[in-house]
Order: sequence, then structure tokens, then C-alpha cells
Amino acid sequence: MPDIIKVKSEDFENVYELLAEFNNPRITKSDWQRLFVDRWNTGKDYFGYMICENNKVMGFLGLIFSQRNIKGNNYNFCNLTSWIVRKEYRSFSLTLLSKVVKEHKDYIITSLTPSSDVKTIYDRFKFIEIGRFSFIIAPMPYFSFNRNIKFEFSADLIMGSVDSSLQKIIHDHLQFDCFFSKITFKEQSCLLIYNKVFKRGIPIIRIIYVSDKEMFRKNISRICMRLCIRHWALGMMIYDDLISEEILKGKIYKKIEQSRSFLSTQGQIEQIDMLYSEIVILNV
Repeated sequence: MPDIIKVKSEDFENVYELLAEFNNPRITKSDWQRLFVDRWNTGKDYFGYMICENNKVMGFLGLIFSQRNIKGNNYNFCNLTSWIVRKEYRSFSLTLLSKVVKEHKDYIITSLTPSSDVKTIYDRFKFIEIGRFSFIIAPMPYFSFNRNIKFEFSADLIMGSVDSSLQKIIHDHLQFDCFFSKITFKEQSCLLIYNKVFKRGIPIIRIIYVSDKEMFRKNISRICMRLCIRHWALGMMIYDDLISEEILKGKIYKKIEQSRSFLSTQGQIEQIDMLYSEIVILNV
């Protein structure tokens, strides 16, 4: 009978043998090792659970912990990542997830990149869907005599012009492959955090965080064009909790099924985004 035990940093080499079976050429060994560090000083000394038998790792479910203040309320987050179980031990997969759910009842547990099979399992555990799709928008020339919109891309300059809560978010993500932009239009400003990914070899800007959704939606064409030109990308990827197909009318875009969900005993959470997750640590 295998054991299900917590994964510590010293377990990385043993777990890596299993993670390598994902065969993802864009994730190096040093990238995987990022999951085995308390990136945001939560005090947690473990980074997931593993199925072990005869001193061999047969399954792994990674956990990324963070603590966030959202609209004056403090929340503990636990992002699920890199769930992999060898075929002969698949019968223990649910036990692995049950262990996580049972021991983290005071956490908001998120899943941001599940396969369709994994989503079915989360549904059985009563995870709540955040969104179901993402949209990749093609940049289109935008002609306007309005020159009031301004973009700032220096993280240092942005840090000096935003409030303490946004400063913390920027600071916490500087260590990863993230980009930052503060967009100012008339009296409004909006912080964007994003990264660059490749979908079937095509460079895409993926929006991770938006501080002002309304401003972002109103200026989406100009934002898409500006970011794509700056980063040599052919599209901008946005999740459906940020935008709807109604807003995209008249634009060239591709709709992709991409479920995200969460489990919480604290009821509906107003803001669940891609920050503090595998999206930024592994850039998946």
C-alpha cells in the first residue's frame, strides 16, 4: 500500500523524474525547481503531496501557496499544479486530491490549467467554475486623434505611482517572466501584468492581471496593438472573466476552451486571477 506524504524541497530530485514525463520542452529542470521554493514567504515548508512506494515517487500534486488582501479581506490561496500519477497508481489519484482538500479547508484552492478529464474530477469535488474560455485577439490598426492614452513600461516608475497594494503585487512578480504596464487615459489608470507565451509556435501576449477592468475593456484595441508591437507578438490572450464576446464584436479573435475553477468554504470570491500561480511560475 503506497503512502501519501508531503513534498519538501529536498524531495525535488525524486519528484523531477516524474515531472520530466510531462515532456514539455519549454519547461526546464530549473523551471520545475521553482515549484519547490516558498516564493512568497507564507511559512509553508511543503510544496504538494506525493504517492510513494518502495522509496519511489509514483504520483505528485503540486501546491503553490500565497496570502492576499483583496478589498480589505485577507485570504489564503492554494493553487494546484502539475498533477501527474503513473498509470498503475491512477486508482490513488482521488485520494491525493482528497488529501489536499481535507487539509486545506481554510484556503481558496484554485485550478487554472486543468485538462477536460481533470475538470471532471474537480466537478465531483464541487469546484466552482471561474470561466470556461479564453480569447486570442489579433492586433488591428487603431486610428484615433485622441492622444491622451499613455503607456508606462518601467516597473520602477510604475511602483512609484501606484498604491501599496499594487506595489506589493508588482514586487511579488518581479522574479518571474512577467511584464508590467501602467496605462493612463484621462483621469483613469490601469495596471496590467502579462507574459509572453507561444501557442503552436505563435508568440502571444497573455493578460494575467488587470486592476481596472472597465478601463481595459474600453481601450482593448489600442492596448492589444501597443503590446503586440512592443513584444513582437501576433495576438493578445484574455480570459472570459475579463471580457465577453459581445465586446469583441467587429474584432478578429479565436475562442479557446480553457476552464478555470476554485473551491472555497468562504463563499464566492470577487477576484480570482492568474497571479501567484503556476501561470507565472512556470509560464504554462
